[in-house]
Amino acid sequence: MNKDDAGADAPPARDVHCLEASVIIPAYQVEHLISECLDAIGPQLVAGRHELIVVDDASTDGTAAEVRRWSAAHPGVPLSLLVAPKRCGANASRNAGALHASGRLLAFTDGDDLVREGWVDSMVQASAHSAFLAGAVHDLHTNAPITYEFRFTSIKYAHGNSMAVARKLLVELEGFDPRIFRGGTEVEFAARMKQQFAITPTEVPGAITLYRQPTTSTGTLLRIYRRQYGHVLIGRLHPDLVPADSSYRSIRTALRLITTEVCQLLRRRAPSRDLCLQNIVRAASRIVAILRLRLITPGDRRTFSESLDGYRVEIDNR
Repeated sequence: MNKDDAGADAPPARDVHCLEASVIIPAYQVEHLISECLDAIGPQLVAGRHELIVVDDASTDGTAAEVRRWSAAHPGVPLSLLVAPKRCGANASRNAGALHASGRLLAFTDGDDLVREGWVDSMVQASAHSAFLAGAVHDLHTNAPITYEFRFTSIKYAHGNSMAVARKLLVELEGFDPRIFRGGTEVEFAARMKQQFAITPTEVPGAITLYRQPTTSTGTLLRIYRRQYGHVLIGRLHPDLVPADSSYRSIRTALRLITTEVCQLLRRRAPSRDLCLQNIVRAASRIVAILRLRLITPGDRRTFSESLDGYRVEIDNR
């Protein structure tokens, strides 16, 4: 028998991207929250159709151990656990999970948030009509819808804890930019999606993620700073998106904004004292970020095909 005859009788190669959807969860220092997150998603997954991929970003607490414990207690859930060699950020975790995934649709949430019942099915159903999806985000404690404005551009984007994208499209886009380590990660992704493919996310109101707002002043300040840092970095990487005189690129503009807000406070003309103080903190955070980034060169981004380099696969129950 020649090689051609042997090949004719051989079974067809398995499609490695044969699943309906992969749910990818970046996780960092969420030892006490990750089980609750998995409890919310696990019952929504069907073996043979879906899979769950947790990417631990080199946590120093017991995050990975908690995922292993949860997986052992739920053997019917197709779960993979990847562990980063060092902390690389949420975008790098998303890319690693996407490269490991077998789903045609890649859905993303975060390890410290909860998805409501029907989140996975809502994303899958909506993917029949759109390749880029934005689920809803509500406050975990009040259930109030949460919206964030990307103030210097009109880009419509999906929150990283409630989004989904066709795998083929994400690969063509070279995934998320791992250089954006902190806030604003989803905005840069949406900007490239719009620039390269003229695609904006389709809203999926039935796919609701419950977001844990910071409960301390320190946590709130850190969240504000991280978002402003990420937005300033986006302005540096994509100057076409951000006007040169914006407070995200100009220290002078940021200082003028602080002066205006302080004057309103002193004259008691501010419509909301808390909002005024938050605007001052945001502008001050931008100044710190601009100065910090003057000392840092972001460097070249890693290609998507290299996203799994160095990651350790600790569980693969697909």
